[in-house]
This record gives sequence, C-alpha cells and structure tokens, in this order.
Amino acid sequence: MAYGLTFGAAVSDRVDIGSNASIENLTTWTALLWVRQTTLTDLRVLLALDANNQLFRLDLAAGNIEVDCTRATTSLTYTTSDTPLASAGAWKCVAATVDHAGSAGELANIYHGNLTSAMAESTYGTQTDGAGAFTVSGTGGWIGNTSALTRSFQGDIGPVALYNRVLSLAECEAWRLHPSRLIGSGCVGFWILGNGGSTGTQADLSGNTNDGTVTGATAASTQLALALHGPLVTTGTRVRSLCGGLV
Repeated sequence: MAYGLTFGAAVSDRVDIGSNASIENLTTWTALLWVRQTTLTDLRVLLALDANNQLFRLDLAAGNIEVDCTRATTSLTYTTSDTPLASAGAWKCVAATVDHAGSAGELANIYHGNLTSAMAESTYGTQTDGAGAFTVSGTGGWIGNTSALTRSFQGDIGPVALYNRVLSLAECEAWRLHPSRLIGSGCVGFWILGNGGSTGTQADLSGNTNDGTVTGATAASTQLALALHGPLVTTGTRVRSLCGGLV
C-alpha cells in the first residue's frame, strides 16, 4: 500500500486542514512529518498555522529548514545549519517544537532523522527568539503550502502529526519509529497523507475532525517503506484502523 502525496507540480498544491478550534491560536506546538523532497527551493512550506503566522519551512536551496513565528516587534526564527534536507529523493522525518513561553534560546527546536538514523537536534545557523507579542489570532492551517498558495513544497509528504504541547526528543524518536501511533496526549491533528493512494479527503485520525482537503497534490509514486497499515491509533474512547474506519 502506498503512502504520501506529491506536491509541487503547481505552486498552489496543498492540503487545507481547516480552522477548527483545536488547531487555532496554538501557543505551544509540535509538528512531525515524513517528507521526501525532490527539488530544493527557498521558503517552500511544510506546515503553516494561524494564517501563516507560524511556519515550518525550507530555508534556502541548501536543504536547511526553519521555524518562523510572527511577533509584534521581531519574529522568532530558528534556522538549521546542518542541511537536514540536502539529500533529495530520500524519505526523512523532521520535527519542530515551539513554546511561546519557553526559556530564552529554547523557544523552538528542530529535529531530524530518517529510515535508519534516530532523531537528533539540528545545529542552528540562526536562533532568534524575537520580541513582542506573538501573533496567533489568525485562522487556518495548511500542509505543504500557506494561505497565499505560492509556496508549495516540492516533493512528497507522508504522515503528519500536530500536537498542542512540546514533545521531547525521545517522543519524536518514538514517532519516527511508529508514525501510525499517537505519542502521549495532546494530538490535535494526525494525517496519513495519501493513505492507500487516496487524493480525496485526508481523514484526521486524531479524532478532532480536522480533515484535509487536497488541491493539486497527487498520489506519491515512491512509497514510504514503513508498515503504517498494521498498528491502530486511538481517537478518544474509540479506535480507528489506518486501513479502514472506526472499530
């Protein structure tokens, strides 16, 4: 069974995950994604939240990634320097955490791993906490683009998980190993993009009904080599199979 959606044929390719309360105005969050980039272009987006005020995206063509959050005076910007996405054509697991109330120098973290290497924290070329109130009043979320519809990621995106808390490195590593399972509490969005080759509605397996609407993206031809179809994920008091519906 294939997993993943291919983005980037058009700059508007995206999955719109809506604006339900569970993913609005997040002041603490973790995003985890399996991605396979095919082309490196500056500022192409993995995930956008709060009407683009909180972004997880590529930075420059070298393969670095960046977290950028709008603040009243100066934006928070953490950019890697170890080029975690420099090698095109291979699946990689990337994660970002943000805590608006965190300690100075630790408001964000970026982790990365792959099919054989454990998650590790990136080194940073830019690590700016910024200043002023965070802008979190916007609505809407997008996988693989922003609301401007001009920054489509170029490559494949598979499983995506969004939490309303900061996950530890160990928890991110647990998700890399088992991306079809929820890790502790606080999951507000969970999508296995392209599950079974589907380009229709992308079900939110977290139980928060943030189902994704696909525009432009197509079924990935390069399968993510993980046995995602076997385990089950919990959604509140019921269980949803990745191969089917609630059981």
